[in-house]
Amino acid sequence: MKEWNPEDLSGTLNPLRRESLSEEERLYNRCKERSLYLLTGAAKTERRLREKLQKSEHYTEEIIERTLAFLKEYDYINDYRYCMQYLEENAHRRSAKDMQSKLYGRGVDGTVIREALEDFQRKHREEGVENSFEEQEETNPERIALRRWLEKKSRNMDLSDWKERQKLTASLLRKGFSYSMIQEYLQQEE
Repeated sequence: MKEWNPEDLSGTLNPLRRESLSEEERLYNRCKERSLYLLTGAAKTERRLREKLQKSEHYTEEIIERTLAFLKEYDYINDYRYCMQYLEENAHRRSAKDMQSKLYGRGVDGTVIREALEDFQRKHREEGVENSFEEQEETNPERIALRRWLEKKSRNMDLSDWKERQKLTASLLRKGFSYSMIQEYLQQEE
């Protein structure tokens, strides 16, 4: 067995000592630290984090790519998980189309959004199967969001007036709700 000799290690780099790292390695470590700091405040999509790092103009594209690969490997950034979290938080306030466009605007890939939306809707359908028919409608997040918007908007409106109904319908269509669902709820209000 070979004896330990401290002189054998004189040429090796100690990752704990910053002086022993190359400039590129120091930038890479700083980029990782900055990314982790940015992620502590709130979850971010890959594109948002990339934009923040590029905006600082301290890091090269290669370092940013290495950092993002590191963060993906340890699951610190995951666009699918981000989508599912966003859908859970906003499902009872927004329409599916509205949430889809917001996620797309935040830089999430369209296929990831569709997959997350399908999984989210499937999950809520499965939860609805266990409930009675009346409770099923109440577990559909989009219907709950529509009902809330209708209650909010129709407080100061006379729904028997055709023009008021048209204004309400147009407002809800702009929010991304389907025409058939809006009409169904308006007929129930009569």
